[in-house]
Amino acid sequence: MKLLTAALNRIPEFQQLLSALEGGRSPAALSGAAAIHRVHIAAGIGLIAQRPVVVVCADEGEGQRLARDLGAFAGVAVPVLGPRDFTFHNAAALSRQWEHRRLALMRGLSQGKYPFLVATVEGLLQRTMPRDALERCCRELSVGGVCDLNQLAEDLSAAGYVRCGQVEGVGQFALRGGILDVFSPGMDSPVRVEFFGDEVDAMGVFDPATQRRTENLKSAVLLPAAEVLPQLAPGGLQGLSQKIGKLAAKALGNGHKELHKTLEQDGEAIAQGRAFPALDRYLPLIYPELAGAVDFLPPGACVVFDQPPRAADRARSYQWQLEEDVKALLEQGELDGSCGGLALTFPQLLRRLEDFPVVYLDSFTTASYPEP
Repeated sequence: MKLLTAALNRIPEFQQLLSALEGGRSPAALSGAAAIHRVHIAAGIGLIAQRPVVVVCADEGEGQRLARDLGAFAGVAVPVLGPRDFTFHNAAALSRQWEHRRLALMRGLSQGKYPFLVATVEGLLQRTMPRDALERCCRELSVGGVCDLNQLAEDLSAAGYVRCGQVEGVGQFALRGGILDVFSPGMDSPVRVEFFGDEVDAMGVFDPATQRRTENLKSAVLLPAAEVLPQLAPGGLQGLSQKIGKLAAKALGNGHKELHKTLEQDGEAIAQGRAFPALDRYLPLIYPELAGAVDFLPPGACVVFDQPPRAADRARSYQWQLEEDVKALLEQGELDGSCGGLALTFPQLLRRLEDFPVVYLDSFTTASYPEP
């Protein structure tokens, strides 16, 4: 594969492309490249220019194919950042698998951990916690460090973790005397932390099947286990509860009894510190700053759009679908109209990429591009 990457340097158009990117002439477009050649070019940009590369595609099916091919050229594993399903109903069971994956990928992306990453356009547009909020929610534990174990357990619960008797999956923690077991997003295995008073005495990875330690650690970073954390709202839980109370009073005044009932119940639960699955109803209230995964790009990253017309069409389709979902939720009394902003638009995405080198890759010379 190194020979194939080196061969790109002998293609004049590829040299022109690199010169444009390094010279700040962006966006740059390269057309006439088949699917495998577009991946080859994306890999070459990262390996030759020594820049992190984020490839944007239309959907997860294309994303998996791109990640597989890009990994073959680059010689590294390439993760795929996709969207998660919003939860607007209080279902009995809730899976946060995709949410955990997104949290780990966004944090890793912001720290420049991935030389290559594939992202669906929906995954970049979807509203999430701002970058600084995610950093504030991360906790680093290290051997010899001091930490109040009871306070840590409360913080983990507030960060979306579920307390259980025995840790078996991501987003769970268990506390037995001075021993904390926790499985954070981004970890391959759970971590066991042994305390002596308030001091971290020992730490190691353990096998959830056998509960036996397999490796010692000196430190571990605990990410939040949910994207929507109500205590991060302006004014905390009390401030959020008051805002929802005002919306409930407004709904009642407008004759929306079902919406009033929903808001009253949720506002009361938040005031009492009780978690419930449908917190996505209040995503814009909790995070007034409209943020998406695009805001986690590391400095100097090159953004490569694979078939930009398809990505733009998918973005418009996603926006339309969200608007239709919001309309249905409004009619059902499940969502207030002020909380309907759930994603960036495609033009907003492009504006947030203005400080990054951007490349449009497509098969056809007649392709229309999002920007000149």
